[in-house]
Amino acid sequence: MKNHLKKLCIYFCFLLNLLCLSSANIKNATPQIAPEDPLTGKWKGYLTQKAGGFASKYDFEINFVLKNDNRITGESSINIPNGTFSVITLIGEKLNKKIVVKELSIKTQKIEGGSWCIKNYTLMLKNNTLEGSWFGCVANSNAPEGEIYLTRK
Repeated sequence: MKNHLKKLCIYFCFLLNLLCLSSANIKNATPQIAPEDPLTGKWKGYLTQKAGGFASKYDFEINFVLKNDNRITGESSINIPNGTFSVITLIGEKLNKKIVVKELSIKTQKIEGGSWCIKNYTLMLKNNTLEGSWFGCVANSNAPEGEIYLTRK
């Protein structure tokens, strides 16, 4: 009987050590890093506008963050060489290779004699480029629309 209890105690200690080692390995295990999504990050390029805007071409940049549910948050920035600029918050959604974006509000700006346009755009993801069209409004009237061309930075 004594021998049986001794074996049982050794077996119990062995299982307890095994459980502790497994627990330590789980805590110290390196987490699996998901592959980087092709959208999150900075995209730089330009935006065109049909006649009637401040300029026909603007420097344009978007900083996207893609969430797990394919929703997008971020900011866009637009400027022209004379120092006129705007930073605008945005939301959107990734639908396969199509990115649908809605700008929400102007975060900061510098502009004289006018207003920045809050835009909606649909972009297509092709390798390291985003291209598409935009439309928007200024003070409840439509602004002349245009095109967007961006590359990943």
